[in-house]
Amino acid sequence: LYQSRDFEAAAEAYRALLEAQPDDVATLNNLAYLYVEDLNRPEEGLPLAERAAELAPGNPQVLDTLGWAQYK
Repeated sequence: LYQSRDFEAAAEAYRALLEAQPDDVATLNNLAYLYVEDLNRPEEGLPLAERAAELAPGNPQVLDTLGWAQYK
């Protein structure tokens, strides 16, 4: 869905994944980035990026997304 640029559908799929696995770092990070960069809704992405960073504080991809979300 993301590669086909159907960002709303991709976000919906990520949200469904989070319902099943709320602490999945990759899903939190990807959804955060999607909100911040592709959907221009950083206020929705920032809490997800913060949660991912709590769960994986040394992950450079997570920290990159968090920094970008804070910037936006």
